[in-house]
Amino acid sequence: LCIIYLQSNLRNVSRGYICVNTKCKLLHWSTDELVVAEGRIASTDPNTKVHHVILGGSCWKVWVDKVLVEKVDLIRPNDEMQFLDDAIGSTVAWLLKFIVLCD
Repeated sequence: LCIIYLQSNLRNVSRGYICVNTKCKLLHWSTDELVVAEGRIASTDPNTKVHHVILGGSCWKVWVDKVLVEKVDLIRPNDEMQFLDDAIGSTVAWLLKFIVLCD
């Protein structure tokens, strides 16, 4: 499943297709040059829910596969997950401008 992505606010993404399970790196949302995790795109649909909350247009839903920096606050914490390392093997909402797609 590929999604046509018409905005271009990601660093290395031009207009085109973003496939589910595309590998990505997550940058720290307050220090944008720091790679804090590796993961995969789960959804780019703004109507998708992440832990019962609608994603919205500024975030994508991503699987967290590997955390490189511990104790990074989640953008949308919940009762079960406060930090990125709590989310290994799960999905989180991550701001588009802090996602870098891998080749």
